[in-house]
Amino acid sequence: MDSSANTPPIAGPASTSVGGITVLTEIQDIEPVPGPSMTEGPLTEFASTMSVEPSNVSGLTRNEETEPVPGPSELQPTQAESDSRPIHRSPGLVTDQYDMGRELGRGRFGIVKIGVRKSDQQKVAIKFIKRAKKPKDCKTNPGDRRGPPKEVMLLNMLMAPPSTYTVRLFEWFQEETHFHLVMEYPEPCEPIGRFLSRCGHLEDSVGKSLMVQVVRCAQEFINHRVCHNDMHTSNVLINTALMQIKLIDFGKGLQIRESLSHPHPKQTTCLPHALETTVKSVGKLLDYIAIRVCIPEELKKCIAACQSEKQPSLEHILSTEWLRSVSDI
Repeated sequence: MDSSANTPPIAGPASTSVGGITVLTEIQDIEPVPGPSMTEGPLTEFASTMSVEPSNVSGLTRNEETEPVPGPSELQPTQAESDSRPIHRSPGLVTDQYDMGRELGRGRFGIVKIGVRKSDQQKVAIKFIKRAKKPKDCKTNPGDRRGPPKEVMLLNMLMAPPSTYTVRLFEWFQEETHFHLVMEYPEPCEPIGRFLSRCGHLEDSVGKSLMVQVVRCAQEFINHRVCHNDMHTSNVLINTALMQIKLIDFGKGLQIRESLSHPHPKQTTCLPHALETTVKSVGKLLDYIAIRVCIPEELKKCIAACQSEKQPSLEHILSTEWLRSVSDI
C-alpha cells in the first residue's frame, strides 16, 4: 500500500536531529470530536462487538457463557506494511479503496469504523480524525496543512523497528475535513479490563505473561521515544486466542524530547516525566491484573511503589523473582 513510489513526495512537517534522535518540528493540530467525555478511556468500545471464548484459553476460569468467536485475523499486510519504513499519505479518498462498515467506537479525538479493503476483502479498522480549521505555528504557506496528524507521527516512530505491542498503521488519507487512519483490525480481541472482569481468576502463568507484556510494552515505547500518556484498561487490547496485548489510541501521546528547547512543547515531554507517567500507568495495570492471581509480597510492594515518589524502574519490576521466571514471549 505504499503509494510513495507512484506519487510525488508529500510535504510534511519539518524535523531536526538532536543527539541522534529525530525531533518533530511541525505537527498537525487536531480538533476533538464532539461527544461525551472519554476520560476513562477513549475508544472504549473499539472491540465491543467482538465475541470471545475464555474457555478456549488455558489458565482461565469462565464466569459466564459467551458466544464462539472467529479465528485470528487473516489480514495480510502488503510489502509496504511489512517493513519499517514510515507510512506516507496515500493519494485519493479512503472510500476509493475501502468500504465502510459499522462504528466500532468513538472518543475525544476520533471515531473508529470497521472497513473492508476492496482489493482483497480484508478487514481493517479506520479511524476518523477531524482536522483543525486553521494551522497553528505553520512555518510554510499559511494554507499548507498537509502534515500528518500526531498519531501518524507517533505510530511511524514505533515502526523503526516495528513495535510488537502496537496496532499496525497500514496507510492514511487526508481529506478536506478529516484524516483517515487505516489500521490493523485485531480479532478475536477485547479491552483487557473487560476481559479480566469477565474471566475472574487467572492461572499464575497467564497472569505473569500479561504483567510481563505490559511492562515490556512500556519499555518498548520509551525506547522508541514515545510516551503513550494514556495507558489504561480500555486502551490495552488482548488477543484472546494468543493472549497477546496491543496498545491503541495515541490521541494523548507525546514525543519524548532530549532537550528543553522544542518548537512544539505541548506535543512533547522530557524523559523523566515520560518515565514517571508511564510507571504510574503500568502500576495501575499490574494492580488490576494482580487481584486475579496470587502474587508474592515482593511484587505487591513493587506495584504499590509505582504510585509513590520513589518509583521502581521498569527494569526493576521485571527483575522481581515472580516475573523473572517468565520465559521470553
